[in-house]
Amino acid sequence: MQVSNVTAVVLAAGSGRRVGSDIPKQFLDLGGKPMIFRCLDVFEACPMVQAVVVALPAGDESRRPDLSGHTKVTSVVAGGQTRQASLGKALSHLPRSAGTVLVHDAARPLVDQPLILSLLAALDGCDGAIPAIPLEDTVKRVAEDRTVESEVDREGIWRVQTPQVFRRAALEDSLAKAVESGLESTDCSQMLTRAGYTVRVVEGDPLNFKVTRAADLWLAEQILVSRREEE
Repeated sequence: MQVSNVTAVVLAAGSGRRVGSDIPKQFLDLGGKPMIFRCLDVFEACPMVQAVVVALPAGDESRRPDLSGHTKVTSVVAGGQTRQASLGKALSHLPRSAGTVLVHDAARPLVDQPLILSLLAALDGCDGAIPAIPLEDTVKRVAEDRTVESEVDREGIWRVQTPQVFRRAALEDSLAKAVESGLESTDCSQMLTRAGYTVRVVEGDPLNFKVTRAADLWLAEQILVSRREEE
C-alpha cells in the first residue's frame, strides 16, 4: 500500500511548565524564532507533507505566534485537556483527501526530513510506524520513598519519539475505541496496538529529543548553533 496525501498534526497545546517559564514552551525563542516554528519549517520544506494541522492551547491567543508564513497550515485548533483530546480535535480538521497522518509533538523541535522519510517508507505493509531508540541505561523500579524495589530488564525496551505516521483509518478507529473504553494513551501508537493494528519501529534520532526543562532548551540552542556553523 502506497503512502498517500500526508497531513502532519502538530500537537502544541500543553503548558510546558517544567521548562520554568510562564510562556508555553512551544512559543519560547529557540535560535531566533518560536520553538514551534522549528518543526513547522521542516514540514513546510518536506515535499511528502501536503498539509499541516496545529493544536494550540485554548485561550490567550495574544501569546500565539503568527503562523501565516507557513503556507501548508490548513487549520489551527484549540487543544483539549489531554494529549489524546487535542489529537481528537486536530483529526476532526484533517483535509478530506488525507490518507496518511503524521503526528508530532512541538516539544521535539530538532526533527529532520530524513527521519520523516524513513518513517513513511516503513509504513509499507503495516498500519503505523514510529521512531524509537533502544534503552542503554540501567533501569530500576523505585518505591515512593525513593528506595530501589527491583531491577528492570532493558532487553527489548525502546524509548519512543515522535513524529509517528499512521494510516488515517487505523488512527481514527483506534482513537474512537480508546475514547469509548475510557483509556488515555501517552502516544498514538499505544492506541493502535491496543486496537490490534500493526506498528513498525524504525531507528530514532538521539537529537530528536523532547524539550522538557530549561537545560533541554539550552542544549537545543547549542545544537542549532553547531548546525549553522557546519553549514
